[in-house]
Amino acid sequence: RYICLSHCWGSKQPLQTTASNIKDYQRNIPWDVVPVVYREAIEICWKLGVEYIWIDSLCIIQDSKEDWVQESQKMCDIYANSYQEFIFMRRKTSHWDTDNELNQLATEWPLKTRAWAFQEHMLSPRLVQFTHTDIIWQCLRGTTCDCSGANSLGETALTYETDKLPALSGLAHKFAQKRPGAAYLAGAWKDD
Repeated sequence: RYICLSHCWGSKQPLQTTASNIKDYQRNIPWDVVPVVYREAIEICWKLGVEYIWIDSLCIIQDSKEDWVQESQKMCDIYANSYQEFIFMRRKTSHWDTDNELNQLATEWPLKTRAWAFQEHMLSPRLVQFTHTDIIWQCLRGTTCDCSGANSLGETALTYETDKLPALSGLAHKFAQKRPGAAYLAGAWKDD
């Protein structure tokens, strides 16, 4: 069992694995350099008895195009096979570090406008959303997929325009399992 973290990087790059630090990070990541959102997610995992957490900036080598290509092809399965996904809606970014910043409420949830987050939320079996005042649990196992939801991906933002087809293909792959005989062709369903 593992939990996935969905978070907004913001303008400041979060803690991330690179080719130069991967060996060190495989041994140890000092707790004092771990961003607040990561620490909160890890602590909740411990309390739930879940030993593993998947965080994109740590699990994908960020300065390796080859690793990104390989891992981005697995994203739909990573989220679909997770135990659940944590979404920190009260955070504008993953790196708020002071009590003052922790008490600020984001006026709009940045993740709902991000294309990769859209895919993550559509594929995860369970979502736990941490808002400023509430914890919202959503179980998606066994629900039917509304394939038209993939069209909403076009309304979301991407840091890199080249990410659009990989993000969309992950959703299309999962939706195709709910539409036997349907053919997905570069962004459109053949029968639609």
